Amino acid sequence: MVAGHLQKKSGYYYAVLSWYKNGKKKVKWFSTGLPVEGNYKKAEEKLQQIRVNFVAPEDSDDRINPDMLFADYLLDK
Repeated sequence: MVAGHLQKKSGYYYAVLSWYKNGKKKVKWFSTGLPVEGNYKKAEEKLQQIRVNFVAPEDSDDRINPDMLFADYLLDK
């Protein structure tokens, strides 16, 4: 599971997820669709759902190995 927190923006709650990939921090924002006023607990629940269901995307550069053959590289693409 990735780290996450709530952020207020334009009167709505957003779930902000962050993780590290190859030593670099990656961040992704998700709209909860909930207005700020009176919806903090609902937004927290939505954040937890988003965190559980989120799968960090794999970068295509991760599959490239400096020792791999060019033919294997072409088959990967």
